[in-house]
Amino acid sequence: MNPITYPARPLPGGRFGLLAKPRVHLWSAKLNGWRTLVHVPTGTMWNRHGEELTISSEFTDALENLSRSRFTWLDCEALERRHTIGRGSLIVLDQVVPGLAAHVRYHELLVDATRLGWPVLRHGQKPEANGVYLLHQAALSEASPSGKAALSVMWAEMQRLNQEWRAEFYEGLVAKREDSPYPIQLRDPDSHCPYWVKHRWW
Repeated sequence: MNPITYPARPLPGGRFGLLAKPRVHLWSAKLNGWRTLVHVPTGTMWNRHGEELTISSEFTDALENLSRSRFTWLDCEALERRHTIGRGSLIVLDQVVPGLAAHVRYHELLVDATRLGWPVLRHGQKPEANGVYLLHQAALSEASPSGKAALSVMWAEMQRLNQEWRAEFYEGLVAKREDSPYPIQLRDPDSHCPYWVKHRWW
C-alpha cells in the first residue's frame, strides 16, 4: 500500500508578525512531534517523506480510537520521544480529501470529534498519553487589530508554557488560508504548500 500524498508542508514564514497576511487564515499551534499521514482503516502510518513510520507500534491505542472515524486519510502529529507530554497520542491536524476548502475540512472534523468524543486541543491544554485529539484552529485575519492581538497573546503564552512545562512542546504557529484545498502530491516531500505558512521562534 502507498500513501495518497506527502503531508502538506507549509512555507517558512519567519518570526510571527513580520509581514501580516490580509486574508482570513485558520491558525493553530505548531506542535513538536512526528508528522504522520494515517490510513485510518488499516492504521498504517507514514512519515513526511512517504516512508512507513518505524514507531507506529507506540500508537496502538490511538490508532484503534482513530479507526472509528469516518475519514480515510488523516494528517496527524504523533507525540513520542521528543518530550514527555502526551506520549502515544495522535493529534489530528487535517483530513486529506480533494476539493474541500480548509474551513469545510475543519468543520467536518469538529463534527466527527464531537461524535467520537475526541477533545479539541487548545493551546495551554496538555494532551494525555495514548489518546486522540483534534487540534484547535481559529479563523483570524492577522491584518485586523483583534486578530493580531489574539495571535500575539498566543505566541507569547506558548513560549511561556514551554518554560513552565520544561519541554519544547510548542514550536510556533501555523496558518492555512481558509479557502485552501489540501495539496495532494507525490512529486516531492519537500515541496511547500503556497497557501500554508509556519512561523517558528528559532
